[in-house]
Amino acid sequence: MHIRMSTTKKSFLKYGLKVAALAWTSIACLWSGGCSTGLQSELRGRNARIPTAAIALGAFDLHLTGVTSWQHYDRQRDILRVLEHSPFDAIAPSEFRSVFRPTKPDQWLKHTSLPPRVREMGLAIEEVVILEITIESTYSEQHVDLTARKVLENSTQANTSQGRLQAYVVLHHPSSNRTLMRYSRVQSENRFTEIDETDARPEMTRFLNQVLKELLSLISEQRILAVVPPRRTKPPPRVRENPMAVLDHGYDSKTLRTYLKNMDTTLADAMLYGRVRAHDKTLSTDRFSSDRNAPLGVEALENTGSVTKGDRIVCVDGKPIIGTWQWRRAFRRGPFRQVTRARGDRAEAVSPHVSAPAGPPPEACLRLVR
Repeated sequence: MHIRMSTTKKSFLKYGLKVAALAWTSIACLWSGGCSTGLQSELRGRNARIPTAAIALGAFDLHLTGVTSWQHYDRQRDILRVLEHSPFDAIAPSEFRSVFRPTKPDQWLKHTSLPPRVREMGLAIEEVVILEITIESTYSEQHVDLTARKVLENSTQANTSQGRLQAYVVLHHPSSNRTLMRYSRVQSENRFTEIDETDARPEMTRFLNQVLKELLSLISEQRILAVVPPRRTKPPPRVRENPMAVLDHGYDSKTLRTYLKNMDTTLADAMLYGRVRAHDKTLSTDRFSSDRNAPLGVEALENTGSVTKGDRIVCVDGKPIIGTWQWRRAFRRGPFRQVTRARGDRAEAVSPHVSAPAGPPPEACLRLVR
């Protein structure tokens, strides 16, 4: 007798087999301590081709023991840097405010300042999607017999911290009130496999970079988003951002500035210099001192119209700018009319075009320099 299985039962069986395979593979990964695995749990936006100009990082949570605000800053900057090198523009969480954490796609329109801020950026809210990333970690302390591994040490035992990293990624389109994608990835982690004085969780950093790479690959392969081309496609003039933005970044712990205040001045300067130089090997002590005394913004690395090499740019068209992703977005969605640069303790407005008038600097930009 031929028995036909209903579509619902088939879907449930397929999903159950996927979950069981993920669970078994995850256990095998944790046992072996080496591999990683991922589960693409939902792809509601397959072939949706949502016209997209920008990806806004709505939330980035690190549910890790002992994570500091500056570690969170580094990893959030990694995300923005990846988006900066994608076909899309990037919007940081600090560029808009939320009344509360949205739980539905359309709440990003109703309970945040994202729509008006997007208009100020020269974008349409219909062409913006929201990215949420959460990384969790669970681990347990273990004792490893080094003698069995034939490792010569003074002690025959050592502590390891074997556990699991789990990433949850969600992509929303607020204007259509749709969740386009839910994606997760699991990987084993041993926190004591290596020590890096500039990164307390190097395995987590590599894990996040792999998640971002797979995310953009999925978006492309599944045709979830369609790129809205910018007004200007040529690369923007080269700039570097002031790394001192990390000092006042807050995330579930005291800021780096507050942390350094409790240290000896010489030690605090050495720690900050070492930390900043780890991300820029060419940073000299003179430039480090210059960055510390300069307002936040980007430094021009080449001459562009009235902007000359070495200028500290704090605003574009009256909007504060602290990161290279903002400079790229403003240039691509331009042309902009006014650039405010810092000259000592004063601000000066210039036009990107030598012959065009610039007018006085906006008050919001003057406050950044004073």
